[in-house]
Amino acid sequence: MAEGIKSLIMKTKDYRYVNVDYDDNLKYKINWIDSEEERISVLSDTISLTSGNDNIYQHYRSLDFWKKLYIEKDEENGEKNFKVDFKKAAHIAGDNTKSYLRYTRVSKIYDYLPQGSYLTINTPNSHWRLIKKDKFDEIISYFNEMISENN
Repeated sequence: MAEGIKSLIMKTKDYRYVNVDYDDNLKYKINWIDSEEERISVLSDTISLTSGNDNIYQHYRSLDFWKKLYIEKDEENGEKNFKVDFKKAAHIAGDNTKSYLRYTRVSKIYDYLPQGSYLTINTPNSHWRLIKKDKFDEIISYFNEMISENN
């Protein structure tokens, strides 16, 4: 599992996989919703799409943009508020498969990939919650080493 995830950086280092326009268009579609109920409903719909088979990594990226909006609204508590709303939304979506853990791991991997390259990821969704913490930390360390070698 860990080796498959590590191969992501090798694949996406090829800048043919960068898709800035797609990423920007996705970000443009996500806007803050003042109504907590409506916002959680949209988050719930998005979370439920991360358990499907189509474009799951696009939906994880949408959650990243949501998280950024929460932080823009409240620098001090935005991340905490996002997590609280995420968990409410996951409950509504009926997702009991460690959706927040999956999201945070995928989001962390995005920090190391070129913009928009998530469109090429084909790692099975279940890997993100099944991989042990020490193996995931090893993957992050591997990414950091790769970046250090290229700078």
